[in-house]
Amino acid sequence: MSYAHGNVGIDDECAPSVTGSSDVEREFIEQWLAAGYAVAATDYAGIGTDGVNAYTDGPAAGANAVDIVRAAHKLYGDQLSDRWIVTGLSQGGHASYFAAHQATTRTAELDFRGAIAVAAPTHLDQLFPLAGPNFPSVPVAGIAHYVLYTLAGLDDGRPELDIRQHLTPTGIDLMEKAKATCSNDLNEYLRSHPVTVAELFTTPLDTPDLREALDQMQHVPTSGFDRPIRVVHSLTDTKLPIPLTWAQLAEMRSNGVYVEYQQLSGTDHAHTLTASMAESLDFAARVLH
Repeated sequence: MSYAHGNVGIDDECAPSVTGSSDVEREFIEQWLAAGYAVAATDYAGIGTDGVNAYTDGPAAGANAVDIVRAAHKLYGDQLSDRWIVTGLSQGGHASYFAAHQATTRTAELDFRGAIAVAAPTHLDQLFPLAGPNFPSVPVAGIAHYVLYTLAGLDDGRPELDIRQHLTPTGIDLMEKAKATCSNDLNEYLRSHPVTVAELFTTPLDTPDLREALDQMQHVPTSGFDRPIRVVHSLTDTKLPIPLTWAQLAEMRSNGVYVEYQQLSGTDHAHTLTASMAESLDFAARVLH
């Protein structure tokens, strides 16, 4: 199993290979190990390697989640089965969609069987261009946090977009802080120094060049999958609104994609991962049989 981690931040010191996994993710991985699975877990490009992580760049993170399996096979060879799946939480759920979309062609030498996307953001490419000085206050925890990480990745990886021209001095300062601050610490800073999305911008992000870049990075595929996909989300997830997943499911199913869906309630964003464990193990057993 390839595991794609949730948001940890984008600085090198935030890499799960450096810090270890979060408590919830560690519990999740340990249950897979106890069930007899090998788990390969990647850091994303730019976290522990050159450059700034392109946060929510799905094709890049998806490729990372695929390539870690190829790397594991180079290291361990015949000790591993050719059959594999991918799963991830939040940012990693987003990566899992993209990994699933490219896995059979990117790893033709292996036998990809399916994906589990847990509490995964979708439709960001439609929402992010709405950011600007008139963006309303919305009751979604940490939205400025996600915006800042995305801006930081765009600033470093796509300089031709000149993302800074859209930002206030506050926006630029916080974007630079995001580049060097891990997720939990950035959350703490924003709690004690609250900022609205509108305060980050001088002009809207809704330009043709930015829309094209965000479409390439963030648009989760809704067709072209050749293996089963399992999607999990909680009604009580306050970090990622569940209607985005409902829209994703409707589009995938209308395009003939085979997708299983588990909807939870009374479970927060991160614990959706462990609350759905039994059903995820059952899915894996079926597709890997």
